Order: sequence, then C-alpha cells, then structure tokens
Amino acid sequence: MLLSITYAEYQRSINFLLDTTLLAGIVMVLLVLVVVGWLTMVLVHRTERARLAAEESICIKNNFLANMSHEIRTPMNGIIGLAHLLSKTSLTPQQADYLRKIQFSSNTLLRLISDILDISKIEAHKLEMERVYFRLNDVLAYVYNNLADQAESKGLHWECVSAPDVPTIICSDPYRLGQILLNLASNGLKFTANGSVTIKVEAKIFDDVAAPFNAAIPYYVLSFIVKDTGIGINEEGIQRLFRPFSQADTSTTRKFGGTGLGLIISKNLAQMLDGDITVSSEVGWGSTFTCTIVCEGRRSSAGLESVLCIDSSPSDAFQDILPAQNLAVNTEGKAAAVEKSAPCQILVAEDNEINQLIIVELLKAYTTAVTVVGTGSAAVQFAQSGAFDIILMDIQMPEMDGITATQEIRALGLQMPIIAMTAHAMAGDQEKSLAAGMNAHVTKPISPTVLENTLRKYCPQIFSGEHDAI
Repeated sequence: MLLSITYAEYQRSINFLLDTTLLAGIVMVLLVLVVVGWLTMVLVHRTERARLAAEESICIKNNFLANMSHEIRTPMNGIIGLAHLLSKTSLTPQQADYLRKIQFSSNTLLRLISDILDISKIEAHKLEMERVYFRLNDVLAYVYNNLADQAESKGLHWECVSAPDVPTIICSDPYRLGQILLNLASNGLKFTANGSVTIKVEAKIFDDVAAPFNAAIPYYVLSFIVKDTGIGINEEGIQRLFRPFSQADTSTTRKFGGTGLGLIISKNLAQMLDGDITVSSEVGWGSTFTCTIVCEGRRSSAGLESVLCIDSSPSDAFQDILPAQNLAVNTEGKAAAVEKSAPCQILVAEDNEINQLIIVELLKAYTTAVTVVGTGSAAVQFAQSGAFDIILMDIQMPEMDGITATQEIRALGLQMPIIAMTAHAMAGDQEKSLAAGMNAHVTKPISPTVLENTLRKYCPQIFSGEHDAI
C-alpha cells in the first residue's frame, strides 16, 4: 500500500518539526540559564560566606592580639620601668651586669611584641605614616646609639655616614624610618662575627615628572645603604627573605634566633614611604641592604659634611630621673588632699600598683602634685573638683574603663587635657581614645622622653622656670 501525502501536509510536518525543535531549544536555553543562575547564586552565597568567615577570622585574630598585647605590655611596663629605677641605685658590678641583661631581654621582647602588632596593622591596612619635619642626623644618632653597645661587645666597627649632598632636614616619618634602619643594622650586627657594619646615606634629586608631588618643593630619593661583612645569603635565601616568619636559612634561626618579621615589616614601611628595600649578598663576604625613601628635603646653610654619628643624644627608652623633692603625692583617695602649691596638678588613673609606682617615680623629675586613683569612676569624681591641670588615664580599669570615664568627664563640661597612658597598642586604639575626648594616646611602657614632651605640650607651666634659670 503506497503512502501518499500532499505538499501541504508535508509542509505542515516540516513546520511542526521546526517548531518542536525551536521549542526544545528554548526550553534547553532556559534550563541552562536556570542552572547557571542557580550555580551563580550558590557561588555568590559561598563567596559571601567565605568573606564573612575571613572577616570574622581576622576580627578574632585582631581581638586576640589586642588582648595579648595589653596583657603582655602591662607587666613589661613594670619590668622595664622598675629595672630603670633600679639602675639609679647603688649596685655591685655583678648586679649591674645582671640588670643590663634584664633590660636587654625586656627590650628584645618588647620589640617582638611591636613587630607582631605591626604585621597585624599592615594586614588590616591600618598602619598610617606620619609626615613631619625632622633632622635626619637625629634619627641616625638614635640608631647608632641604640646599637653601639652591641657592636662594641662583638668588637665590630660600627658607623653611620652621610654624604655631603644629603639634606639635613627631611619630611617623613622619623619613628618608622628609625625602625627600618634599626631592623636592618641590628640584623647586620647579629650575623657579623668579624669586620664592620655601616650605614651610608646618599641622596639624589627626585626627578620623576609623573610623581604626584609639588614641583616647587625639592624632593629627594634617599638611599640608606646598610653593609655588613657577615655570613652572607645565597640566592635561594634571598628569595625567602621578605616572606613573613621566614629566614634565609632555617639553621640561622637555631644559631642566631629571630622570627623573620623584621624584614617584611621594614619592606612594607619603606614602600609606604614611597621607596623599597633591595638586597645583594655573597655567601661568606657579607650583605648589602639598600632602603630608599622619597621625601621633601632641605639643607642647612652650612651643608652636611660626612658625619660619624657618635656622642649623640641618649636614645634609651628611659632617661635619667631627677631627685624626688619636687613631687607631692596623694594616694589616699581624698581629692581635698591635693597640694595646691605645685604649678601642675596631675591626676593619675591607674589600677596596677606597679604601674602607679613607676609613673609616680617618673613624675619626680618635675615640680608637680600627683593624685593617684585606681578606677575610672574615681577619676570622674576627682576631676569634678576642678583642681587638676591634666589627667593621665589608663584605659582598662575596674568599675569603669578610661574611655567611659573620659566621656563622662567631657559630658560634665570639663576641658582639662586627658592623656591615655595604656597598654592598648593595636590599630584603631588611638582613634578610639581621641574619639572619646582624649587629647593624646601614649602606649606602655611609658618613655620618660614621651612623658616630658607630653607635659611640655599640655602642662607647660611646669617648665616656665627653665628660661629664668638660664
């Protein structure tokens, strides 16, 4: 039996097949779009969950570091402060030697704590650089004096030299520049058994036409060349140098110690100062680290000759403390007992007895009357008397913390300077203090130099007799 169809029927069959195929294609496309959309939503959801988990992890880590920093810095303030006070007493040569070793070990631990905090700030992008004018030679003197004893104990030649064309005054961050040079030079001294470690400073005019700097102001590229005659580093070791928690050779960790944090921190700091750190080395012959920064610079009229930085201002964390006859101290908890004859009335809010002792001893250098309280609520109560020229406020105290106490004092309309003196040293802590109404934020261990500068700024009447005495 023959199957016969008309042309019209054939055409309808073809159209039906085409329509069916088109519909199937549309359905497949829609299905693919639905699947892709679902997978995208899943991926976005998982990415968001991963981001939130990472942020939570960073937050937990930062909170842990903040707590650990506070808990470590508080006893460190006691150890370093009491060791300094002890150094002012009569000691036998053996006792003095033991004390120097205690101070060295304490400062080493403090630097390690600071390095860990700096890494955390760098990772959180919360490390900010200061831009102020300062004498470059002061920073070189600071570095030289800090490492002179270490160099002398090893019998090494140690010097800092500036070329004649280096500007005397620069605009940068003196603390961070000093930190970089201390890291590089102390590494050189640590890994050098014989010979020398030198820092040479060179300068050239910064002539990058694309740079976002004011063309009317002279900018320089300063190169700090730190050269040693130590053990040297092989090429593989150089590749690992600037990785966190790494050293060129793990055997050096066992022999020389160290965490490997110093170089990565220094490199990040140099880059934040518009420069970098490079290294060249030869095993057995020594290493040369070159740190560059870009900064505004000015020369004095006399210029700067090649200088060996010796006999410079002392750079110890604690300076000499003068005799105690100028200090009146009230620790009995009675605001009425404040000595009115002193030119500066100081309220110290600090709950730790050792820290109370240290700050009182440090204030013996000045003609002041000091009242000590142990809680934030007591600080608010005493502040209401209006008898105090300045308040030194700890942050973490029982009953009421220093932030809350400051807010309550400001709410009362009292405007005396309030200075945070605290073990809180994480990124953002200073901003919290200032936002609460404090005038400055000083971290423990308390440096007498920082304390003096703070008093000069906020309680200048203490020093009003200096010019009269000259």
